[in-house]
Amino acid sequence: MPIKSIPIQLDKQRHLRFDFNALCALEDELGLPIAKLGNILAGSVGLKDLRAIVWAGLIHEDESLTVKDVGNFFELGEIAEIADKIRQAFEIAFPPEEEGKKKEAGSNQKSGVGKNS
Repeated sequence: MPIKSIPIQLDKQRHLRFDFNALCALEDELGLPIAKLGNILAGSVGLKDLRAIVWAGLIHEDESLTVKDVGNFFELGEIAEIADKIRQAFEIAFPPEEEGKKKEAGSNQKSGVGKNS
C-alpha cells in the first residue's frame, strides 16, 4: 500500500510523501542517517535542511526536481506552514507506536495468533 501524502501549495499544488526512496534521497542529500534526522526535526531546522526535506518529500511526483528548484517554491514567511506540512507528512510515514501496536494486535486476533486455546 503506498504511503499517503499531504497536499502543500507551493509553485502549484504538490504532495509531500516520505516513502523509502524519499528517506534514502534525504540521507544522501544531508549526509546523515535517517535516525539522526529525527534530531534535526525535533530541534530547530536550518534553511538548507528544510529545503532538502521538502525536496525529498516531492521527488515521488517529479524526479527531475532539484533542491534549488524547491528553494524557489516558497518564501521565508511560509516556513512555519511548510514545517507543519512536513510534520504531518512524517506522522503519516511514521505513525505513533501505539497505533502500530493496535494494528498488529488486530491482525493477530483475526489470524488466531495470541488467542487462548
